[in-house]
Amino acid sequence: MESKFELEKWFKSCLRLVKVNWIQLVYISIIATGIFVGGVYFLLQELQPLILELINKPDNYEAFFIKVLIKLSSFFIIYLLYMAFIDLFIIHLTSQWYTGVKLSIEKTVIKALSAMPLAIILEIVYILMAFIASMFCFFPVIFVIVYFLFIFQALIIEEKGLGSFGRSIDIVKKSFGNFLVIPFIIGFVFQFIFSFPLSFISIPIDILDLFSNNTDTINTGDVEKMNPADLVDLIFNSPYTIPIIGVVFLFLILQSNLKSFLYTVAFEEARKDRSTEQAGIIKEDKFS
Repeated sequence: MESKFELEKWFKSCLRLVKVNWIQLVYISIIATGIFVGGVYFLLQELQPLILELINKPDNYEAFFIKVLIKLSSFFIIYLLYMAFIDLFIIHLTSQWYTGVKLSIEKTVIKALSAMPLAIILEIVYILMAFIASMFCFFPVIFVIVYFLFIFQALIIEEKGLGSFGRSIDIVKKSFGNFLVIPFIIGFVFQFIFSFPLSFISIPIDILDLFSNNTDTINTGDVEKMNPADLVDLIFNSPYTIPIIGVVFLFLILQSNLKSFLYTVAFEEARKDRSTEQAGIIKEDKFS
């Protein structure tokens, strides 16, 4: 029988798993960031000629905006699908770390990919419910967030399908008070450390400004006085653009992966059968 979720045991389990698997978590985040940055680089190469075309032919701005909108929309959709896959992958991998049942990377990838179509449907339904709840009052949104903490864990770990909403409610209602604390703790800590990548941006910007002052185009160091085409060339072809994007998104992806990790450990702790666990401990003591 599943027992009440305890924050202390969750915290200890998180520390134990992080100590053993933190290198893999960082490694996966680096690979995911590298793939994403490659996509961003491709997007920049696609957008640069369009922007230069607008500068040279400002009367053709309607066609420009349509082309840019199509490319940005396509990239955004691909980004959402990509992040959904990474999220499901980390959830399933964390469950393996917790239970000690290891699968191959190929099987984990296939598992995440097969769960994606239904995960997108669950995400849309979740967003709609949160939006509707927000129209009435602040408190209904809190209930939506807390009661549906584990819909993706239930989907990929227990294969509950559309019943993932009900399964998440069933898990949360047994320890609602403790689960109410988790999103706020994680959200507060992540919001606090989110300032790091934003602070990091200022350093390359200062270097970029120094680089700009060394060009023949700028005499006063004022970017606003730069020729628009040269400004586009500076931003899109600067050696600092991709590193800035890479570091910022590495931090964000690592943060997202860690959040999925923490919620998955909470899910595993909540659904653990404590009676079986205690029986195992007593049996082990008898033979020790």
